Amino acid sequence: MLVTGDPGNAGELYADVLKAVSRLLVGNPDLVRRPSLVEDFNAIDLGALRRGARSMKYGMATSDEILVALRMQFGLWPYRGEAA
Repeated sequence: MLVTGDPGNAGELYADVLKAVSRLLVGNPDLVRRPSLVEDFNAIDLGALRRGARSMKYGMATSDEILVALRMQFGLWPYRGEAA
């Protein structure tokens, strides 16, 4: 539901997006209990995040770039602690 709940995001079933979303949830289990989680994801343009991440030239994996952007969207940046 998090990726496919919005028709625009439903077309973003790419490995890098799914990996970033999975890592976000594993690293931040409190998000799963957030009542607005599906609506919050529906408000994010995952396609734009993915395109932006792919255009970055920082030498990071695309899924890592997407994860950073998602953390920023959810107010989880700057990130401190062990890598998710």
